[in-house]
Amino acid sequence: MRRVPRTAELESGHDGCRRGLRPLTARRSGPLPVAAAAGESLTPASASTDPAWLDQQIAAAASTYRTADARVAGTMWWYAASWAMLAGPLATLLATGYPVDPALDATFLHVRPGGLVSATHSVRTLEKDDLPAALRELFQDVITAICEVTKQRDRPLWAIAADSLATQALAAGTAVGDIARGSQVAVEIASAIGDPLPQPRFVDIPYKNHESCQRFVHRTSCCLIYLVPGNALCTSCPRRSAQDRAARLADLIP
Repeated sequence: MRRVPRTAELESGHDGCRRGLRPLTARRSGPLPVAAAAGESLTPASASTDPAWLDQQIAAAASTYRTADARVAGTMWWYAASWAMLAGPLATLLATGYPVDPALDATFLHVRPGGLVSATHSVRTLEKDDLPAALRELFQDVITAICEVTKQRDRPLWAIAADSLATQALAAGTAVGDIARGSQVAVEIASAIGDPLPQPRFVDIPYKNHESCQRFVHRTSCCLIYLVPGNALCTSCPRRSAQDRAARLADLIP
C-alpha cells in the first residue's frame, strides 16, 4: 500500500525563532514534473469536477486503502490531490514571483493506478495577485464535486486545503531560504480567499542539541488515515492533545 505524505514530514527551519535558523531541504523543490512517472496517467484537472470520473478515482483509493467508507476514501483522495495541486503554484510564487496557474483548465493531474494524485503541472502562469481567486475557485469546485460523490460535509475538506496551502508555502519558503516569507504568504493567501478556508497556523519546536527551531504546520484537519486498517493518528493530527503533538514533533528533529 502506497503511503500518502504527511504534513509533519514536510518540516523546515524557522528564521523567526530567537535561537536561530536551521533550514532543511524541502520536498518537490526541483523542477516541476511535466511527464507522468511510469505507471501513472496524465489527466486534465477539469476531470476532478466530473462526478463519474471522481467516483472512479475515489473507489480506486478506497480499494488501495482497504476501506468501504466513501468519506474516508474521499478525504484521502483530496488530501493527496490538494497537496499536489498546491506544490507548483507556491513553489513558483516564492521562487519567481509568478505562480503557475492552478486553474483546472490549465492543469494536468499525475494519477497513480490506485486513484491518488501524485503531482500536477500547469501550462501557464498568472499574476500573483490573481492566485487567491484562482485557488478559491479550485477549492470550491473540487470540494463541491467530492461532497456530491461521497455525501460528506465540506468544512473538513476546506480545512485540508488550508493545511496543504500552509505545507507547500512552508516548503517553498524553505527552498528559497526565506521561511518567514513562506509562512507569511500562506496567511496572506488564506486571508484573501476568506471563509470557509481556515487560517494557516504554525508551531515552532526547539532542536534538542543546538540553538535553533524547526517550524511545522499546526494542522487544523484530519486526513482520516487512522480509520484505515493498520494505521494510527498522524504525528501532527489535531485529534491528539497539544502536549502529545509537541512531544511527537520534537522527536522528529535532532
